[in-house]
Amino acid sequence: MEEIWKDVVGYEGSYQVSNLGRVKSVDRTVTVFRGKDVYPYKIHGRILKPTVQNHGYLGVWLYGNGGVSGRNGRVFGIHRIVAEAFCKKKDGDCEVNHINEDKTDNRACNLEWCTHQENSAYGTRGARIGKANTNGKRSVPVAQYTLDGKLVKVFPSFQEAHRNGFQSGNVWKCIHGIYSHAYGYIWKYA
Repeated sequence: MEEIWKDVVGYEGSYQVSNLGRVKSVDRTVTVFRGKDVYPYKIHGRILKPTVQNHGYLGVWLYGNGGVSGRNGRVFGIHRIVAEAFCKKKDGDCEVNHINEDKTDNRACNLEWCTHQENSAYGTRGARIGKANTNGKRSVPVAQYTLDGKLVKVFPSFQEAHRNGFQSGNVWKCIHGIYSHAYGYIWKYA
């Protein structure tokens, strides 16, 4: 695939982005302020190294909006920079979706503009969140015993016990020794 470069929106003449998801600074001369002194400074263009942002997205620092060098830098998500340059945006679209669900794949062919609702419902997101909340990393299985110690049922989480008519707060208090039993049962972590 041929790499095509376009100016970064809002940073024309300073930075460019490619359809392959790379960002580079361009050769330019900027005005530098040091106290009362003002002088030109030549910047040599280079490919910028992305940093991993919150939630796994890649970002780059862009400085000097308007060609002035200084402390006015800001991190931008590469996926948004690429989408602004290469992807068509419809009215109401405010988020960028990764079609293959890989947050580090910022090629233009893998990105599309969409609404928040469309982005939230896209792909396997719902299934992954459901698994994590039901019996994944964030859930702890809960065992239900009769008062004489016989196992009745194992629930994959407090929430599943709650869905079956047992308030999760009372079950938690029983497990942690605040109550000796709840709903006629002894509760323990499985």
